[in-house]
Amino acid sequence: SPAASPAASRPNLPSRAGNGGGSFVKSSRFSEEDSAALVLATGARRLVAGANEREVAPSEVDPSEAQALLQQSRRGGLRTPRLWPVLPDSASEAAKLFSTPIVVKGAVVSLFVIISASLFLSMLPHGQLRGVGETSARPQINVRSTNLVYDSTQELEVAIIGCGLAGAATALELLMQTQKRIRITIYEQSPTLLTSTSSIIAGTINFDTPYRAWLHGKAMFSVYDMVRDGFTASALSSDTRWANFLMNTAAKMSRDPRADLTQKRKVFRESYEQLTRLVREFPRLCEALIGQWCCDAGDTTRHHLEDVAGVACPSSSDDPSRSTLGLFQLTSDVEMCAWMRQAASSVPNGCDDKRFLDSATCEEYGHRWHAVRYTFYNTSLTRERLSGFLQSETTAFCSLVEHRITGYARSEVLFSVVDDILTSRGVSVGLSCNVLALQPTDDVAGRVRVISDAGCSLGGTREYDRVVVAASAASVPLLAEVDPLLGNHLVGVKGYGLSGAGGSPQIPENQAGRGLHFMDMSRRFAAAYARATADSFVKVWGGHDVSATDEGVKPPYGFCSAEEEDKIFRRGPSCAAALVDVPTTTRLSGMRPVPSIGGVPLLKRYTGSWRNVLLNTGYGYNGYDLSWFASSCTSQWLTQDTLEHVPVCLAASKTGPEE
Repeated sequence: SPAASPAASRPNLPSRAGNGGGSFVKSSRFSEEDSAALVLATGARRLVAGANEREVAPSEVDPSEAQALLQQSRRGGLRTPRLWPVLPDSASEAAKLFSTPIVVKGAVVSLFVIISASLFLSMLPHGQLRGVGETSARPQINVRSTNLVYDSTQELEVAIIGCGLAGAATALELLMQTQKRIRITIYEQSPTLLTSTSSIIAGTINFDTPYRAWLHGKAMFSVYDMVRDGFTASALSSDTRWANFLMNTAAKMSRDPRADLTQKRKVFRESYEQLTRLVREFPRLCEALIGQWCCDAGDTTRHHLEDVAGVACPSSSDDPSRSTLGLFQLTSDVEMCAWMRQAASSVPNGCDDKRFLDSATCEEYGHRWHAVRYTFYNTSLTRERLSGFLQSETTAFCSLVEHRITGYARSEVLFSVVDDILTSRGVSVGLSCNVLALQPTDDVAGRVRVISDAGCSLGGTREYDRVVVAASAASVPLLAEVDPLLGNHLVGVKGYGLSGAGGSPQIPENQAGRGLHFMDMSRRFAAAYARATADSFVKVWGGHDVSATDEGVKPPYGFCSAEEEDKIFRRGPSCAAALVDVPTTTRLSGMRPVPSIGGVPLLKRYTGSWRNVLLNTGYGYNGYDLSWFASSCTSQWLTQDTLEHVPVCLAASKTGPEE
């Protein structure tokens, strides 16, 4: 690859200075490459505040502290004495840290974790602490094949633990593969497939990778925003998992090749392509996966979208403004609206490696180009297209949308369709099945025991050739023996939703194919995502509640407090507020598995006697974006025992436990 100039290494999007293109500069926010320093400085400040029994507002966290810390780390000078000036507000407060008891549980250990992380980062060779995407060579992860040879006529018995989106997509991928004969058994803790987190959320879909590189919102996972706005009292729990997670995130974002920016762009593009393949194989999925991909995949998929789901495909493929589909990014920020307008008038950089600014050069150097075309809508055009959602809204919104590669999932419909597909293809699904433990056997084939409670139809102990753990954040206790530090790299973040019914506002049929992301609400973790249900009512989702214990990540999940409901919904967008007091409104809650590597899934396989156990989880806020890629990789790893033939999956995976 040619050496890239500083300008060429940035997204080819409009600048805030309005100089006609080039670099995109965020004056008040940090890019992903600053995450390590930002987590250290911000997390430390808040933990110190907690230790001294006082609240700390986001405004008290000075971004210059993080910037200074980052510069120190880049010079190789991040040592404990240099870290201390960014912790306490004064020398006297620093003294208190050593001389008085810490009254908040876990704060001492959490503070120790912060310092330990800083020392760890400081021990890196000079220049090794780079920003995401600044690695000196293309990252590679060594994955060892198990070297087991199977007769192609032999039937593999596979257990999938969890039938949320990760488990369901893995099952569909295994049904689609042709390399081996496979018998699939699924263990699901919920009483039906329609009560898992994946089956109740708003389920927005966004494969737009350039957007993630520059526009705040449903990003690849903003550590800064989680620490700044999502750090709550639950973070200071007795097991210190939240603090450990933050520190591991700081290290992962700067060093782990799975978090490399080029790799992330590949993952989202590949996931889009895999979803398109999946709906062609299973056209009924288009009754729930609402997007242009169902219009493009063929007549059968189009039929299920238009005639069953009741969402029309665009009348013209040449005029994006006539599209009936897409995820609208809304903001009332005047400056952001100006950025959006400029973005829509430019050609975004769709290369996997964003150093290459046009498709010809991108492909010449062996990369792939994902064509992205934005459409901007001013306030009046936004309201015209989204009037059903904004009918009582007083805020003036502009919006940006990529109509072809964004959309949403009617999650409550999807899992009904998935249930039908799995049943028709002979997949055994055990409901209300609580898996208590996994145990490796001593046989040469490496079979694995799955032990579930007696109340399950699959209850007792059964053995399988392969086991895929897809149990969201509840995967942590199941894998404690083989991956004891996994809990420090995977936390559960609860979210909450409201779903309208009789007596609440309905969405016009010609707007039912559009999803909404209220970007301003995302910044404070209020209700940010909205879309129409199959019966044209509104479903909204938001919230951010960290669960820092093993028990806390297991379903069922309670709804938020009245105070939180007021913050998330009543003071959220008008379409959310309109549902709060309607008696027929359904209140929902679910758990997002958020990984320390940020915005890419946790794809893993273990070694030794655990070599036939795989992990597929960690989609965070991007479940309906990442699951198709992750489950395809998992299927190939399971059937082929190697990912050497799929470089993008290889680079997204890890063999063995977290460190």
